[in-house]
Amino acid sequence: MAEGGTAPPPQVFVVDTQASYISTPRDKKSSWARAGQKILFLLLGLLVLGVLVEGYLIYILYQRTASFSHCGSNMPCRNLTHTLGSENQVIYVPIQVLGFCRLVSGSEHPVGDNNVVLWNSLAQHDSVNIEYNNGRLIIKEEGHYYVYSRVELDVSKDTTPIFHKIMKTSSGYGKEIELLKATSSHCVHKNPANCAAEDIRSSFLAGIFHLQEDDKIFVTLSNVEKLHRSANGNSLGAFMIEP
Repeated sequence: MAEGGTAPPPQVFVVDTQASYISTPRDKKSSWARAGQKILFLLLGLLVLGVLVEGYLIYILYQRTASFSHCGSNMPCRNLTHTLGSENQVIYVPIQVLGFCRLVSGSEHPVGDNNVVLWNSLAQHDSVNIEYNNGRLIIKEEGHYYVYSRVELDVSKDTTPIFHKIMKTSSGYGKEIELLKATSSHCVHKNPANCAAEDIRSSFLAGIFHLQEDDKIFVTLSNVEKLHRSANGNSLGAFMIEP
């Protein structure tokens, strides 16, 4: 004991042994945020990849169909070509057409049962994989076909809408299948002078379809009396572009 006073009290230190094992809520939130960002980046990457793949497929489809878009009443697609390269250097690449068939109207009775348009005998034919019977093209070989139809309609008088359709029947399916459809109607201009040039309207349908053997392709017209008799204005055709 010190002389003239008391001894100082001892110092006490407290140690919390559990402090290093307790994680704070802030750490948990940070880990969840990092995981969420990873998932978000992954989903965005998949979305961008899907858009790129879809764009490429649309481009391929456009390249295939663009060359056939000018097929109408005549058969110019037999020697189709498309171009490659720049304006200064153009390379023409032929597109292979594996046979074709084209029909034109002109029959005294241009419609059969169920509004099926009848055609003359084969106007142009260079194919062993397509036949014609009773207004119908009969597919004899499975493959991808470019199918088209053009009709000229007399709309000089008031008329209900005229439906121009390309239909298909298949041996594996009992009902008729609608492939393409267009609607035409009477001129709606109030001034008769504006309607004079619209007395005859053309309706054109075209598309690429995968057809099976013995599928039948035909055209229906809801009001056949409005069909304008023209040697080359009305036609139905098809040709294989890929087996």
